[in-house]
Amino acid sequence: MRKLLFVLTWVVASSAVAAPPYESLPTVGSQKSASQAEQAPRAASGQAPTAMWDLYSQVQQLQQEVQSLRGMVEELNHQLNQMRNGERQRYLDLDRRLNELDPDNKGASLAPATGKSSTASRFDNDKAMYEQASELRKKSQFRDAIELLNDLLAEYPRGAYAPYSNYWLGELYLAVAPPDYKSAKKHFVSLLVDYPDHVKVPDAMYKLGRLYADQEQQDKARSTWNALIQKYPGKSAANLAKNALSSL
Repeated sequence: MRKLLFVLTWVVASSAVAAPPYESLPTVGSQKSASQAEQAPRAASGQAPTAMWDLYSQVQQLQQEVQSLRGMVEELNHQLNQMRNGERQRYLDLDRRLNELDPDNKGASLAPATGKSSTASRFDNDKAMYEQASELRKKSQFRDAIELLNDLLAEYPRGAYAPYSNYWLGELYLAVAPPDYKSAKKHFVSLLVDYPDHVKVPDAMYKLGRLYADQEQQDKARSTWNALIQKYPGKSAANLAKNALSSL
């Protein structure tokens, strides 16, 4: 009996030692997580080409917009040049008609004649001529200053002092007695047409408006002063134009 119990005890103990440890089966959730973990690297690797393509498309679109803007700028520049040429031609036509109405007119022209005068020969360059004309103007020797500035324009029609000379000729022709409105207007207009970006343009526009007002051409004066205020709002000439308009 004791032998039988010993045998049974030994068999049970051997079975307990040989049994493998318990391992639970994987759940459905754990299988899904494993699948997602495998797919994540694939998804990440697929995002990079998409982002690069989007960036490339944006660059292409920006390049097209820049090209379009360049085309618009070129077209605007072309239109501006056409407007300037047309404006100059209108003023030249006006000058021609004025000369036809007054064939004996000896005033200055929009296109100064060339040729060295005896007065100009006394000076080395246009700077010396302009400085001497300025001295004459300050001494109220207006006729002499006019003669010298006209000689300067004849000798150096496109020199550095040509726009200043046109402006001061306009001023001087208004200062002489009696005022020479026709010659003054020609020189103011010449400055506005030939040197539209010059520093003396705002002052010339104001003076031209004053010339029109003195000749009782109120509409022209008002139009000139309004253009001055719109184009050069921060200039002192624009403030003068505002005051002049209020009393026009």
